Amino acid sequence: MNGSHSSRRAVIGLFASVVTAFLLLWSAAWSQQPNDQSVRVVHTLKGHEELVYSVAITPDGKLAATGAFDKTVRLWDVASGKVVRTLAGPNGHKGLVLHVAFSPDGRLLASSSADRTIKLWDVPLAGYLRQYVGHEKSANCVAVSPDGSRIVTGGDDAVVRVWNAADGQQLFACQGHVGPVTDVAYSGNGQLIASVSTDQTLRLWNAAD
Repeated sequence: MNGSHSSRRAVIGLFASVVTAFLLLWSAAWSQQPNDQSVRVVHTLKGHEELVYSVAITPDGKLAATGAFDKTVRLWDVASGKVVRTLAGPNGHKGLVLHVAFSPDGRLLASSSADRTIKLWDVPLAGYLRQYVGHEKSANCVAVSPDGSRIVTGGDDAVVRVWNAADGQQLFACQGHVGPVTDVAYSGNGQLIASVSTDQTLRLWNAAD
């Protein structure tokens, strides 16, 4: 009788081991199956010749802009995934494009570069408007004020600079960071400018002065 019980327990134990192994294999295989609720790629946009470093999308979602190490800014039609215009040439950047940003109405595009310049582009016409020069080193980041009247930039010179969008003149500089400024942003009401830096700080500035 004891032998029969031992055999039965052995069979049950073997069966349990087989079931457990099957469930583990099934779970692993299922986890690799596509999830119907997963996010799918709509378009893969190709055209840049080197590393793509920055991207922005217009508020209406129709256009995307990219900045890359090939020194170009490209405008893309989101629906088709095709390049609308490559912003380069005589008025283009001469260094790596590090940041791109649309104005809130999507009509202006600002780009900043390792060539120390910031350029402003007319989106509907896909044409060059003007540039802003003042950073002593690479211009790392750029943002456009909510009303489109000002541009704020940050650079490797640790300075945040505010510009008049209409004529390219610098209005004032915000000094306080002790390391390169890596990103800038306007508050929704346009009253504050935020900047972050490799000095491990976030600083808030009065956007008016």
